[in-house]
Amino acid sequence: MNFKEQIKKLADRILKYKKDKNNEAETQHVCIMRMLDILEYGKENPFEIALNYVTDVKKSEKVDVAIMRDEKPFILIECKLLEKKLNKDDVLQLRRYFCSVYPEVVILTNGFKYRFYLASDKENVMDNEPFLEIDITDEKADVEKLKYFSKSKYNYAEIKKMAKELKREALIKKIIQDEVLAPHDWFVKALVNRIYEGKRKVGPNELTQFTPPTEKVLLQVIADKVEKKYGEKLKDAQNSKTSTTAKNQEAADKLEWFFTIRGALGGRKININQVIQGGKPGELSVLFKGNDKQPICRLEFKDNKKFLYVYDESVSKRRISHDVEKIDDVFQYIDVMVKRLKHYEGKSAKRRKAPAS
Repeated sequence: MNFKEQIKKLADRILKYKKDKNNEAETQHVCIMRMLDILEYGKENPFEIALNYVTDVKKSEKVDVAIMRDEKPFILIECKLLEKKLNKDDVLQLRRYFCSVYPEVVILTNGFKYRFYLASDKENVMDNEPFLEIDITDEKADVEKLKYFSKSKYNYAEIKKMAKELKREALIKKIIQDEVLAPHDWFVKALVNRIYEGKRKVGPNELTQFTPPTEKVLLQVIADKVEKKYGEKLKDAQNSKTSTTAKNQEAADKLEWFFTIRGALGGRKININQVIQGGKPGELSVLFKGNDKQPICRLEFKDNKKFLYVYDESVSKRRISHDVEKIDDVFQYIDVMVKRLKHYEGKSAKRRKAPAS
């Protein structure tokens, strides 16, 4: 799947969570971690993602996620509950985090809306307004802009440049929108002066005659411009169908199932940096610290069916098979996975404490 298709799949998944009203911890972990995977963070180095990062030790304040570079956070992400309306209090909370660690970018999200903030108006002071907002559930949203924040494309100078351009565009857009909806007298006067080359005085009668056609023509010019630039593309998009190979589809399914399981474990206050993906073709293995001999669970893809294997708390080879039809079915087996993972943690702790011979 390409980048846009991955975002679309995540958006569909989030809308499903929204309907099911899952608890906040699981929802936050599933949404954020899947997005960070799409943006290429944590794949090669899971420790570049810090969960519940302490921004102020004295006040015990923690931000949900910090993306680390050279052991310092350069992106902070605060995630709110799905369906929560993002408000000024959330922004004030982010500004406190910002003033403690001075990251490059701060992101506020409720899982589907992402707001991006910089310190562009005043040095070391986070802006009150986001320079970019993307709703990934909106089919018209320019989700390609999310690539600016991916690991491979990230460039702070380019992000600041984009922010300045977007702010200018927003100001111009506001003025044009106002003129399209209700042209100001000064705008109509300027048009009439251009038409008559300044040889005609523009009074109340001229304004009454020219204002309605000005509004009509503005709308028509915009419509013609859109049709000329995007008409063929829109037709092609309506007539085309996308397809993916079975191999790519399996890889995408594995990622979705893995991050759902890892996110659910994170919701139970498990250190998810210990939860690593593995497995051979046709199989997803969720492993403790990437050790194939310490499976937390395995998922087998066979003949369009899926079989989930969970393990006895203490006996590594004793596994129980379950048919799973949909991804939400895994949540009923999370308790078993948590016990298994804690069993591995206990064994690991004993080995660390064992005296050297």
